[in-house]
Amino acid sequence: MSVWRGLTARIPEVIFLNTKNSLFRLALIILASLTLTFGLCACGEKDPPVTTAPNSDITDEPATDPVTDELTDPVTDDTTVPATDDTTEPVTEPVEVDPIIEFVNPLTGLSTEEDLSGKRPVSISIDNVRKAQPTIGLSYADVVVEMPFEGFETRMMAIYLDYEDLPTVGNIRSARDYMVRLAADFDSILVHAGSDTDIGCRQLALNAIRYGFEVSYLIKTDVIKYAAEREDLWTDGVDTINGLDYYPNPMFRDVDRMYNMAIEHSTMINGEVICDCIDHKKYPTEHTVGFAMPYVIGNESSVPTALDAKHVFLPYNPYQSNYGAEYTYDNEKGVYLRSNYASEPSIDGANGNQLEFKNLIVLLISTKPFENDEKNRLNVDYVGTGKGYYCVNGKCEEITWIREKANDGLTLIGADGEVLDIVPGKVMINVYPTEYSDNLKLN
Repeated sequence: MSVWRGLTARIPEVIFLNTKNSLFRLALIILASLTLTFGLCACGEKDPPVTTAPNSDITDEPATDPVTDELTDPVTDDTTVPATDDTTEPVTEPVEVDPIIEFVNPLTGLSTEEDLSGKRPVSISIDNVRKAQPTIGLSYADVVVEMPFEGFETRMMAIYLDYEDLPTVGNIRSARDYMVRLAADFDSILVHAGSDTDIGCRQLALNAIRYGFEVSYLIKTDVIKYAAEREDLWTDGVDTINGLDYYPNPMFRDVDRMYNMAIEHSTMINGEVICDCIDHKKYPTEHTVGFAMPYVIGNESSVPTALDAKHVFLPYNPYQSNYGAEYTYDNEKGVYLRSNYASEPSIDGANGNQLEFKNLIVLLISTKPFENDEKNRLNVDYVGTGKGYYCVNGKCEEITWIREKANDGLTLIGADGEVLDIVPGKVMINVYPTEYSDNLKLN
């Protein structure tokens, strides 16, 4: 600034010595004066402070030079400066949440809305002869057990755990001693409409043994001798609802079936009536201490792989190769579809649905007619041990069933030597005569 000030101070002197034209001299004097004035003003000011334009005036794009960004004061306006990656998200501590307890049906392993783990189920004896088709309410059952019957027929025992709101089920028929035992294997209350005559005779024979008197006219057939020798087999201690010795009769008739089929194919019951009977008889509705199911519920890792079982056929009549229970695996549904007789779908008359099951269990048990018995009633030897099959997802494995004494519960042992694990889902159990095992087909 001092050099510039010296030069401007000498301009008037130079102008006056060398210029003769007065007008030109006047212009130069004015120019010199203006120059001197601006120079003096500049010398009187200090360096101005660095200021930042108001945010509303900023229109240029923000600088992108990394060096400039480091030296420039940070700008806090969110509308002009993009967020940087240096922002650290706050660390959120995980919150412990109590797990949701899911109740499961102990018969099937399927989820339920309430705890049913200690509840006793009911078992219902249902006819399976061809003339009685379609049966009513079998698709509602958690477990269905099919067992041999006189005349190469079979009878069903349908087991229901959540029975209070059970719709109409039927048709209900008489029980057999082996059905009573199988009902006890699930600690269930057996619902039936009477029993075969040998059960009545066995009760008389048992009473004769207990009370010390002889009823000689009863001791005539092997059936009665069997009862007298095996009093431990009898039904004392098993809770039953028998429609033929219960007053008033809790069962009712389906009028349409009574007139279009036969009166014996028309006996029905429902959950409301069952509850009334249980209350009336004061039966316990919780399992007895120490009760154990024949199997346990596993998961999909329980699936066997040893044998193919996409099709299972069990001909109960050795004289009719196409007469029996048939199961075909449905890949899309992941269940076995049941058929009866000559591949006729087993339909539930309550809803028109074909019966389907996730799990299929076959128990090979010696089954022979009693000798000298005119009705060919069956001696099903369910005490001891035997073989069987567990089928699921189109595969199966060999299993073992065990019942050491008549009053012991049934235990199923898987191929691994442990209590059988089944996959969650409905269960179908077929008691099949060992004598016909060569006719059984698994493929």
